[in-house]
Amino acid sequence: MKNTRIPLDAIVVDKNNRVLETIQNMTPMSQKVHYLTSKKSAGLIETDAGFVDENDIRKGTEIIMNELNELNITMPGSKGTARP
Repeated sequence: MKNTRIPLDAIVVDKNNRVLETIQNMTPMSQKVHYLTSKKSAGLIETDAGFVDENDIRKGTEIIMNELNELNITMPGSKGTARP
C-alpha cells in the first residue's frame, strides 16, 4: 500500500466469487508485502478498513457484484443476502 493513504481490507475471491481469505486493516503508506496463500484466487476486492468485520465476511462467503458495482454478500449457511 505504498501510495495508499487510507487503511484498507482486501477480500480474495475464487472464480466463483467465493471468499478464499481476507487481509484486514492494511497499513497506509506501508511497503510491507502481503503474500497471499490462495493459489486459486481469481480476484481481489479492496474495501475501507473494517468492512470485513462489519459485514462478517469469512471464508466461503459469496460476493456478487451487479452492473452498478454494488456488492451483495451471501453468508455461508444463510438463506438471504446482506447488502452493505
